[in-house]
Amino acid sequence: MSVARRPLLIGVDGRSGAGKTQLVARLRHRLQERGHVVVVFSLDEIYPGWDGLAAGVKQYAHSILPQLTSGRPVQYRRWDWYARDPGAGVGGALGPAVTLPSGDIVLCEGVGATAAEARRWLDLAVWVEAPDRLRQRRALQRDGDTYRGHWQQWADQEEQLFHDSTGNGQRAPGHDVVVDTAEPCDTPDSKPDRPETNPGEPQRNAGSDEAVAMLVRRIEALLQG
Repeated sequence: MSVARRPLLIGVDGRSGAGKTQLVARLRHRLQERGHVVVVFSLDEIYPGWDGLAAGVKQYAHSILPQLTSGRPVQYRRWDWYARDPGAGVGGALGPAVTLPSGDIVLCEGVGATAAEARRWLDLAVWVEAPDRLRQRRALQRDGDTYRGHWQQWADQEEQLFHDSTGNGQRAPGHDVVVDTAEPCDTPDSKPDRPETNPGEPQRNAGSDEAVAMLVRRIEALLQG
């Protein structure tokens, strides 16, 4: 009986609108072109609503990541952002179980993907950053008016998460790579599980070709041991 190989686990973190999803999409495409089996896990799928950052990170660090190390498919329940609480607008609810397939490389992206409690499982920790005003503009263009009313609510949770990690409200220390996505790149964004997302609308938020190429080199070096 063959033993499943542990996949390489890459965490891609950063505040909302930093460009994580775009960077991961480009990185996945480049790695697949080079023959790697790549799986993407988005923390957006497990945050339990607009107040759920800490809870989502806890589930990711203590349940999802340990299961991923087995090299076998992982089951979890996706948060349904479209579910509505009567009289309260978009509330959300747990949806049915979904299966994350196995792969040689798993790219875990989302706010808190490299949080301190998750770091021990990761082979590479990547931080994605951009100026605050640019991040906000991107996020609101991406998720529409639904996010507008929750922007500060989510930002406060980000502040608390990174404050708990560092004591100064900034990114957690010790990232292997920092990618600045302030330079524009008109490629489609994709956040299909957030309300009012238009995944086909171009957004200006991806890392440079040089950054993607550098990450590919780092990942392939890790694969080679």
